[in-house]
Amino acid sequence: SKRKGGDTEADSGRASSDAEGNTRCQNFTIAVHQRDNHCVISKSSTVLEASHILAHSWWNKTTNRRAVLPGTVVTTVQMLPDKIDDVRNGLLLRSDLA
Repeated sequence: SKRKGGDTEADSGRASSDAEGNTRCQNFTIAVHQRDNHCVISKSSTVLEASHILAHSWWNKTTNRRAVLPGTVVTTVQMLPDKIDDVRNGLLLRSDLA
């Protein structure tokens, strides 16, 4: 159904989901930058990117993919306060290494 401004309810839900995803990504990026301060491989402090160790897109795409991981990895990620976006699942890398 249409909502004020011509958006459908589905569009509104998608926008809300996108906003939540952006906030989640920003929080992850800030936390990794605060913890690492520099590329953990090169020690460079310029042009850095927070990267997931276990990729966010891979983890969320399908639960079937999780079946190939050791059970301890799946359990550990699920127990983290921020799940896949927890700072413990991130590394700060120089952008050409990310």
